[in-house]
Amino acid sequence: MKQLTLSDKLKGMGKEFLLQTSANPDTSMGTCVLYESGNPINLVKFKLLSNNDKAINILEKYHNAHYERLQRLSQFYEQMEDETDVAVLEMLAVSLLDQKLYKEALEILNRAIKLDARNSRLYNYLGFTCIVLEDYQKSHEYLIKAVEMEPDFPDYHNNLGTVLLKQGKCYQASKSFEKAIDLNIYYGEAYYNLALAIILNGIKKDDYDLAQNLEENAIKLLRKSVGFNSTLNNEYFQQGLNALKSKDLDGAFKVLSKGYDKTIRGKFLKNNYYFHLEYLLSNGHLSKEVVVNHIKKIQKLLEINSNYPDLYNDLGMAYAVMAQLYSQHAVEAYQKALKINPEYKTAMKNLKLIQNELKGLKTLLKAILK
Repeated sequence: MKQLTLSDKLKGMGKEFLLQTSANPDTSMGTCVLYESGNPINLVKFKLLSNNDKAINILEKYHNAHYERLQRLSQFYEQMEDETDVAVLEMLAVSLLDQKLYKEALEILNRAIKLDARNSRLYNYLGFTCIVLEDYQKSHEYLIKAVEMEPDFPDYHNNLGTVLLKQGKCYQASKSFEKAIDLNIYYGEAYYNLALAIILNGIKKDDYDLAQNLEENAIKLLRKSVGFNSTLNNEYFQQGLNALKSKDLDGAFKVLSKGYDKTIRGKFLKNNYYFHLEYLLSNGHLSKEVVVNHIKKIQKLLEINSNYPDLYNDLGMAYAVMAQLYSQHAVEAYQKALKINPEYKTAMKNLKLIQNELKGLKTLLKAILK
């Protein structure tokens, strides 16, 4: 069957983008690619499997959903030219990171850090962004600040270790990964990165003690990493183990790094921030379909990443938003009852109670999301 393709141009954030979504019904797979100035900056693969919809319908839904999100992000970006709420700027920056719009995210993060120079999360995001943009010196500076401000956050130590490894500082990187593991013994990525640090140390001969029992220690760490995060066990994982067993350190480091890049780097697990941002900027007016789809997305992520507390936290927020929606429906139902019978005292009482609860819930949600 012929390959199906949809394309749309989008102008925003001072640039012109092209979103192209293609699907091959024969393989039941599709790809959605975002281009900037002819260069692909984000590629997402998806399945065409469905009990009811035809391939073209699934393709259209996927393409339109991504296009609408990019449009909304572009609108948010332009609306926030004079924004001074750091929490909102942070959500926008993280949403941009999720779409691989790193330069735009960097601009927003730099604005936010000027407003709140003691915010460790902003320094962590700046460090992460600079790793992707290969500005390792800046990344190191930002992540050192993040760790100094919040020394008990394992993500900060893992990111710091990542940039140290990029700089070839194997021993220092290993200490950062070990600290991340001390703070979270279920941190699969940190075990994997520690194995990479040990392997690279064997190549660079940076530290004598770290090189002892190299292959055995690296293999143990790698196996532990996939036990905590099964997505790391991709097609490159076994190739890396085989290379280690053959004492091919260069080959092992290369293939295992590629496997890590495919699974982790560039995938931003805080992509739920877009949902939070949309909730705040729409003043809480989200459709039931949007909220239900968001809950389903988090549940799918939890099937793969069951050890991520942030995902459970986001699921709780999504259910709270759903509670607000049902409360709004309750208000409408009581109002209809009173329209039919204006003297219906029970409906009057219930309407007043639910309106008070709804007001409190909206205030609570805004406080939680910020």
